Amino acid sequence: MPQLLRLLLITAIVFLFWGTPVQAQTTGLEEKFKVGASGITSLDFGQINLSDLGKVVAGGSIPKKFDEGAKYPVSRSWKAGDPLDRVLRLGDVPELAPQQFSIEQIAQLVDQPVNTLRLSNFKLLQQQSLSDLVQAIPYLGNFAIKDVKPLAVLLRGAAQETETIASLLRSQPKLGERSLGSLGTALENYPLTDLPNATATPLRAFHNWQVQSFEDVPGLSRVPLARMPRPLPGQSTIVARIASMVGTTDRPLTNTVTGTIQKGFRVACPDIYDVQAALKVQCGGVELADSVELKGQKSADKESTKGKFWILGQIQSVAGGTGALQNLPSEIGVKPGYEPTGRHPFGGAFKQVLEEVNESGVVKSFLVFRVCSGNSCSPYNQFKVPFIRYRLNDLIVLGADTIDSNTIDSNTSEGPQSSSYQTINSGPCVGDVVAGISVNTLAQAIAEIRDHSSSSPTDIGLYACTENNQCGRGLGQSQAPSYSQPVQAEISAKPGGADWLKQVASGTLPSRDDLLRFYPPETQTQVLVAATRSLLESAQNQIDPTTRAAWTGNRLIGRVAEMWAGGTQAAIDSAASVRLSGLSLAQYGFQAQKNYQARGGNPNLQCAAGEFDRTAPGQRVEQAARRLNIFSTAEGPDNGNQAAAWAVQRVLTEAGIKPLGDSPDYIPAVEAALQSRRGAAIESAQAQAGDIAISPDQSQIGICLTPGCTTVRSNSASRKTFGWDTSIDFDGEYNGASKIYRITQP
Repeated sequence: MPQLLRLLLITAIVFLFWGTPVQAQTTGLEEKFKVGASGITSLDFGQINLSDLGKVVAGGSIPKKFDEGAKYPVSRSWKAGDPLDRVLRLGDVPELAPQQFSIEQIAQLVDQPVNTLRLSNFKLLQQQSLSDLVQAIPYLGNFAIKDVKPLAVLLRGAAQETETIASLLRSQPKLGERSLGSLGTALENYPLTDLPNATATPLRAFHNWQVQSFEDVPGLSRVPLARMPRPLPGQSTIVARIASMVGTTDRPLTNTVTGTIQKGFRVACPDIYDVQAALKVQCGGVELADSVELKGQKSADKESTKGKFWILGQIQSVAGGTGALQNLPSEIGVKPGYEPTGRHPFGGAFKQVLEEVNESGVVKSFLVFRVCSGNSCSPYNQFKVPFIRYRLNDLIVLGADTIDSNTIDSNTSEGPQSSSYQTINSGPCVGDVVAGISVNTLAQAIAEIRDHSSSSPTDIGLYACTENNQCGRGLGQSQAPSYSQPVQAEISAKPGGADWLKQVASGTLPSRDDLLRFYPPETQTQVLVAATRSLLESAQNQIDPTTRAAWTGNRLIGRVAEMWAGGTQAAIDSAASVRLSGLSLAQYGFQAQKNYQARGGNPNLQCAAGEFDRTAPGQRVEQAARRLNIFSTAEGPDNGNQAAAWAVQRVLTEAGIKPLGDSPDYIPAVEAALQSRRGAAIESAQAQAGDIAISPDQSQIGICLTPGCTTVRSNSASRKTFGWDTSIDFDGEYNGASKIYRITQP
């Protein structure tokens, strides 16, 4: 076959598979990816998981001395032939961010029912103290001991079973040191679901999640690498053909495509800047032909690779790694501080290294991994597994010369730092709740479904009619249809409102002034929340035809959104367009589910008996402040000197209210949240206990303890306690009247 025709055939096959092309003669993946007649297939990380990558080729150990000064322990030992997922830990691959998963999410991805898992399957839970579990798992502390079977056994004889777990730990903190692991083999008797909300909690919430191996997190090793929270990069824009193999040569090879993240990917062989490498006079590698242009690639993006060399990793090693772990010992034939030269075709999770050009003209490749502890990482010189074997004229993925910093920066993967006010998946156990769904959270989730960028209370939508001949416009911030019953009821009750609605129904474009007169922002919010509650109450008593049971969880959320957009008789999971939004009913429901979870809601969380709290937010805040009384703020920012907002957030968490602001320790961010959707400004004369006072210069914040806010409690920087009781204006310390806010969205 002519050479040109053969190359065209190879390229066509690459296009057909629309994946990352590799020569399919693999070690460890042969059963999943067969070699075709052309010798080319597509390496699809949507089908490849960590366990597919096989076993490490060399044993080794990391001494305990390297745990000193590390953010979390890295010491371990392993044997040649151990599965990669047994030796690799979650903290070693920040590029994949596995800690963002919950067991629930993993189970969905690998089709493993959560109710089949036992507590004995999840070692990370067994390693937590009881105090750790209560801090990590939402609402666990609110359950009575008797209602959590494994904890009832763990605490037998030490507490009254009717007492809540949180109250027990307050009265007997020493019991918080007990762990589930002490139950031993008895853990096999308990489903993982016996620990309420454990399966819905992100791994990052648990203490020392970083030292857990992939193998020991149920199902995690079987999650396709393309479906990790930070998936492996997709199609590469740089793919080249192997033109020749150079096993060893005495001449320098300067035109290279290999190196390390730290030194770049143009490191010559020998590296003249590396004294140790310069002592090696022999070089070797594979010579590349020109790169292959892939589908969708711009010609300007294609860089010539003709005549460039991928240097063999067993011949050249290059300095790598960062921080205290840079000099970890390596068992794969390189010195501490060095890693085999190579590239990162698939991102920073691992490095691909070529080795051993044999007499048959085959070059082996390996994937090499590193060890990380926070911002400190070893070179890619720890765990090595066999990968693809290439022959002459095969295609090889090069990837880009630079790696997105988000894929290699360990600091971006730590998740939320521990704090007394942080909560995870907060939502259904506080506030107004129907069928386990937070009414306010769902109302906001529905309000955020838009097909345009504006979100003003004065928004007026396009004129449209439904299939039931109901005509009107979307009104206000949530674009509630003017023909919907809740909107009709509110507006018709106002003088002239019924006539105004008839004009809107006939197609007349109303003025913004009239909209604000008949349907002001506060009414818009009331209608949205009331309608959401009414639809939730109605839908929960109906049957979901898909599950043949009552609507629950995400399905209930989606159904309520469909009914909001298309009326109570709206078709279920319909592709019919909702003309007021531009979305189909099914899309409307799906978007509501996404928005609900993005706002911290999780319909699968369990709440303790009697836990649903419909008390007004301000009353809850006041009660929480009095329960906590005067407490130390020394753990807050700047050892308590800058802990004013931090202390208020702690009280809010005690009250079951989500933290205020994107930066909860920063008073201006807290005030911005109160000024937008989370609160409302209140005149001083109308202030109540539980309202929040902020000084005019935004340097102090406190909580009103009395009607009229005659007493405000806030942080004392000098005493490092939340115990400075002052007047509404902080005893005049900040030269002006305080601004008072009331929380409206808990």
